[in-house]
Amino acid sequence: NNLESSLTIITPLSNWEKTALVFTNKEIKANDWLTKMTLLLNGKTWSKEVTTHFVTLKDMTFGITITTPLKNLETITLTVSNKGGLDNMVTKVGFTTPKNKDLPIEIELVTKFVKVTDLEAKLTLKGITTDLITLQLSNHGEDLKPLLTIISITIGPKVYSLTSTLNFEAITNMEGSLVVKTPI
Repeated sequence: NNLESSLTIITPLSNWEKTALVFTNKEIKANDWLTKMTLLLNGKTWSKEVTTHFVTLKDMTFGITITTPLKNLETITLTVSNKGGLDNMVTKVGFTTPKNKDLPIEIELVTKFVKVTDLEAKLTLKGITTDLITLQLSNHGEDLKPLLTIISITIGPKVYSLTSTLNFEAITNMEGSLVVKTPI
C-alpha cells in the first residue's frame, strides 16, 4: 500500500535518450486501491491504471485502463465486477477500444442457484453484434417429479426456446414432453 517506485535510464543513443518506468500503488479507502504504471520508451508513453475494489470474492470490482501511443488503439478499457455468490450473483465484464467505443462489449451473468432442480441463469451479450444476445436457463421443481426446464436464446427480436417437462419416479414410471419454439 501507498508506494511509489521509479527507474530512469539516460543514454546518449538517438531516440533512446531517456527511458523511465514509474509504478505507484495507493489505498484510496478501505478495500479500494489505485495502481498506476507508466513507461516512457523511445519517446513514447505507455501506461496502465488499475482500480481495485476487493472485499471478498462475492464483492469485487476491477477496472483496467491501458493507454498506448498506437494509432486506433490509444485507450483500452476492461472492467470486471462480481457481486454475490451463485445463489444470487451478478457478474459483469466490459471491454472498450477506440473502434468499439460507441458499442462496447459487455457480458453479464446473473444467477439464482438454490440446487440443480431450482435455478435460474441468464447470460447477456452486448456489443458482439448490433443485436442483444441473451441465453437463459431455468430449472424449476422439487426433484425430478415434476421438473420444468427452459432454455432460450434471444437474438434481437428473435427467440428460440426449448422447454422440457419431466415426471420421473422410476424407469418404468415416467412421462415428459419436449417443445421447441423458433421464429422460423
